[in-house]
Amino acid sequence: MPLFANSDTLLGIAELHDASALRPFRRAEPLDACGGRGLVIVDAPADEWGVTDRGGVGKLVWASWRSPGVG
Repeated sequence: MPLFANSDTLLGIAELHDASALRPFRRAEPLDACGGRGLVIVDAPADEWGVTDRGGVGKLVWASWRSPGVG
């Protein structure tokens, strides 16, 4: 997972990509489930996140974190 940082206001950006065209969606999974928590884990600390098509195969899911007190 690449992590990027620029300027003193943005702490970082995480990007994950795969070959699936299926968009991620939030699920209400039981506590003992083995999966289905990806967006919950990403959304909790991130200031924003999104999904971008990769122009052919798959998608890119990204999340960014800003310095405290910024935007």
